[in-house]
Amino acid sequence: MTPWIVALLALLYVAGLFGIARLAERPSAEAFLQRHGGLIYSLTLAVYCTSWTYYGAVGTAVSSGWQYVPIYLGPLLVLLFGQALLTRIARITRQQNAASLADFISTRYGKRQGVAVGVTLVCLIVVVPYIALQLKAVAQSYRVLLGEQADPDIWWQNSALMSALAMTVFAMLFATRPQHLTGRNRGIMAAIAFESLVKLVALVTLAVGAAFLLARPQQWLADFTAHAARTPFDALSFFTKTVLAMGAVFLLPRQFHVAFVENTDPRHLRQARGWFGGYLLLVTLVVMPIALAGMQLYPHLTGQADRFVLLLPSGQGWGVVSALVFIGGFSAATSMIIIATLALSAMISSSVVMPALLDRFREQGANRDFGPVILRVRRLMIATVMALSYAWYAGFARDHELAETGLLAFSLIIQLLPAVVGGLYWRRGHAYGVYAGLLIGTVLWFLLLMMPSLMSAVANAAGLPRADDDGPLDALSRGVFWSLGLNTLAYVGVSLLSRPDLRDRLQASAFIRPQRGDADEAASSPRPARRARMSTDDLMILLERFVGNARARETLHPFQPGDAATPSLALIRQVERELAGVIGAAGAAAMVEAALDGRQLDFEDVVTLFDDTREVIQFSRHILFATLEHLGQGVSVVDKDLQLVAWNQAYLDLFNYPASMVKVGRPIADIVRFNAERGLCGPGSPDEHVEKRLQHLRRGTPHVFRRVRPDGTVIEMQGNPIPGGGFVTRFTDITEQVRQMEALAEAKEDLELRVQQRTREISDINAELRAEVDLRRVTEQQLRQAKGEAEAANAAKNRFLALASHDILQPLNAARLFAAALEQGDPARRPAILGQLDNSLKATEELISTLLEIARLDEGKVEPDNRPVALQPLLQQLDDEFSLLAERQGLKLKVRAAPWTVNSNPTYLRRILQNLISNAIKYTAQGKVLVGCRRRGRSVVLEVWDTGPGIPPADLERIFEDFYRVDATARGRQGIGLGLGVVQRMANSLGHALSVASTPGKGSVFRLSVPLADAAASTASVVPTTAGQSLLSGLSVFCVDDDRQNLEALKALFEQWGVGQVECLPDAEAAVERAITLAAAPDLLLLDYQLGGGLDGLSLAKALRARWPQVAVLLVSAAPDPDLPQRAKAEGVLFLAKPVRAGALKAVLNSVRVSKG
Repeated sequence: MTPWIVALLALLYVAGLFGIARLAERPSAEAFLQRHGGLIYSLTLAVYCTSWTYYGAVGTAVSSGWQYVPIYLGPLLVLLFGQALLTRIARITRQQNAASLADFISTRYGKRQGVAVGVTLVCLIVVVPYIALQLKAVAQSYRVLLGEQADPDIWWQNSALMSALAMTVFAMLFATRPQHLTGRNRGIMAAIAFESLVKLVALVTLAVGAAFLLARPQQWLADFTAHAARTPFDALSFFTKTVLAMGAVFLLPRQFHVAFVENTDPRHLRQARGWFGGYLLLVTLVVMPIALAGMQLYPHLTGQADRFVLLLPSGQGWGVVSALVFIGGFSAATSMIIIATLALSAMISSSVVMPALLDRFREQGANRDFGPVILRVRRLMIATVMALSYAWYAGFARDHELAETGLLAFSLIIQLLPAVVGGLYWRRGHAYGVYAGLLIGTVLWFLLLMMPSLMSAVANAAGLPRADDDGPLDALSRGVFWSLGLNTLAYVGVSLLSRPDLRDRLQASAFIRPQRGDADEAASSPRPARRARMSTDDLMILLERFVGNARARETLHPFQPGDAATPSLALIRQVERELAGVIGAAGAAAMVEAALDGRQLDFEDVVTLFDDTREVIQFSRHILFATLEHLGQGVSVVDKDLQLVAWNQAYLDLFNYPASMVKVGRPIADIVRFNAERGLCGPGSPDEHVEKRLQHLRRGTPHVFRRVRPDGTVIEMQGNPIPGGGFVTRFTDITEQVRQMEALAEAKEDLELRVQQRTREISDINAELRAEVDLRRVTEQQLRQAKGEAEAANAAKNRFLALASHDILQPLNAARLFAAALEQGDPARRPAILGQLDNSLKATEELISTLLEIARLDEGKVEPDNRPVALQPLLQQLDDEFSLLAERQGLKLKVRAAPWTVNSNPTYLRRILQNLISNAIKYTAQGKVLVGCRRRGRSVVLEVWDTGPGIPPADLERIFEDFYRVDATARGRQGIGLGLGVVQRMANSLGHALSVASTPGKGSVFRLSVPLADAAASTASVVPTTAGQSLLSGLSVFCVDDDRQNLEALKALFEQWGVGQVECLPDAEAAVERAITLAAAPDLLLLDYQLGGGLDGLSLAKALRARWPQVAVLLVSAAPDPDLPQRAKAEGVLFLAKPVRAGALKAVLNSVRVSKG
């Protein structure tokens, strides 16, 4: 399928959605929408099924069996058993005119804007990764359909970027038209219902086709059950995902919007139990045949099972089905993005932006037209959310599976569950509890779930292996348990400690005991409001300023009996609901109440209101003073100006004030100063005491003090702020209580001393008994351990001897056969047989040397002398030694040195690293080998990374055993399985910790921890090279150069390095003649390019390789020919330019030695 066809399908589909929305908004469609309202409402709830469930459910079913079911099971359980909860939320949403989830929660908790802002931030954090998930799904579907034709590095071919831009424009045009600002949009809901139907048809069609592709199409359910039985089943993870889905189905912003804000009939919730429940059940079933068919046809792509939904039809050549499936996935993404951005932009504008704008333009009141401002704010919020979502996709979502991102969003949105459920059923729930719970839950969610996910994405991007998650709980269950559990505890605890004001109690009562019939009846009642003095036109003018002329006329059209008619209760309710969608429930209620009450009171009513208010205030004042006089403690009350306004007789008796001192209006500073000057406030100057007390009163902070008077009387002062300003302080004489407490404290201290003394005596006796028991236990354990070690050593010795004798006899048997062949064979083949005989004896010699070294290490006779060793020269030598070997095998060797000095034995440390690097190069078919070091405290960790086939977990603990080789990686490679055993013995003798980590299919890393040398130590030792030189004794080198001085220099250098056999010839003819007489092939041909005569170095290499096909060739030259290195490489010849560095030449010899084995 070509890119333009895919783009055309998407554009046509979007145009069709616009058409459906416009048709649904026509008055002629109202009857149809009402008749099928239950079905349409149920289909809009299916916006829950996003691209996660469309693509990701198949991936989860393939990898985890039944673990995909909880995402559908949770909503089903809520529909079946949570109807009371859903109905309650829907009723309260209508009664409180809540236009969003943030409005709903903030209205419950005293209509506090801070609660709305907090909920909005949580929803923003939830929605951004969720939209990024949709972008990833769309980009993935484009790649599958187009067959990787597009280059994502080119911006106009980046399907995710283009989809984000297109969906941003689409959401702006579709969801922020002027008539859609108030939160109820039947056109959008009809389009979303159609999209849900398209998703279902696409999946069912694909499932039917997939069933016919199965080997046993009529037994797909049994086959999937068998597949699920083969995958591990984590019951706790299943339960956690079910709980998350149960909360997400009504807490996600888009779900709350379609389920409650757009709900026009309470009966639709009951009808959704059947329609939406059946939808979820059907989607759950169709996943199974799709997953089975994908595993059957693409067994090599089970790690990318999210693509099966598109791979199945495209792989079978089903063009129409491919287009339908693509449109279904595109529909799943677009429907979620439309509703999510609509709900989130409404939250941000009404909870954050519009309150600030209303405060700024407060002087203009209702005369300012806010419609265009709100429109621009909504569109700006949509663009911002989409930009953040694409940034999240580009940074992190590419390395996450669809299901993983969705579960992260679910686990955060469920943090709102305590605030919602507690607000519905617990009267004591307080906004401060919501603040505390959301803060703790969100922080724990980030630390336990989001941070590991981000770190995993970074590790994947860097090509590092993932760390395994150990513990009794999986990461998701653990994160949800701690974040939601502590969230709930903080909500309950802080709510219990908080004191609700009148507004909190009123809103709690409205949610705990919502009106069941009156409010709903009033919302549809045509009766006029008796107290309303505004006409319908007045309400029209008010509403136009916020939602625009068109939307206002559409809203008020059914309620207009006449120009001057008194508005009905239903009309006033509708106006408040419309305004709530723009400025929030709290602002709408205040605006409508001010407009109605401010225009209906006459002068007589105002006078009567003031009279009633005065009587109530006087009655309350009498009650207050009577209560104060009957209190046993002294009480004083100051107003917000810090002046004394009330007190009781007990207060005067405690302080013995002069008659003229205490009176109404007296500054409290004078009272405090008077007491401080009499020494009643304790040590310190009077000014200090006055300033300290005034600071508490100004800040309104509760405080408790104890003052000891000069006569020994103890007075406790407890102060608390008064709402609206002022302070009340209680003074209690606690002298007798303090004396009793001191007596109790003395008795307690004496008793504690006695108990401690007896406890020490008993503890000493118990300690002696425990020490004796522990000694016996340790002795028995040591005996058992010694016996076990002896038995294991004996078994290991027998196995070691058996394996060693087998591996020694193998080359000796081969040598014996070669010797027999020399006696009876063809004389012309004797040179080749002699070479093979020599190789067999060399293998035997190397094996015996290694066994002797292992024996010395095991017996402890070798005690290495540790001293400071500089890492930089050591790692540089290893780089020179192995770089050419790695290049010859097509690998990239990186050695990252560091200027640290460690305490180790230089010879053993070099041999350990040589073995590890040699193994990494030997077993890595392609990729790279990285050698580096990291500082960890007082140690340096040397690491050797490779991108080889990796080591299975079952073999990780056995690779250091003698003669053990991993079958999957050792097949076809030389070696006897002793290298890592020697490495481990050397590391143990040095006292260095050796560890390995591996991911099959990705590579391995060996780590050696070496202590840093003391800073005061002497200069670090130079890394010895004698060990490396002695290893060259088995090599034979054949040198050809027309410059005799060069030949003499090469021979002297090779002899110094301990090369076993060096033969130098001055020209090509002599070289060819000498090659005929040699019985065995040399290990390396070192040829100069300019030899004179008829042959150059490359031609001579071809001629000699005709006799010795496997011989390694090194070409050296000072000729100014830029193409010579490429020509040499094409012939399989190594190349060094003159003058040749000794280090590079030695590296070539070492690589030849390692290749030789």
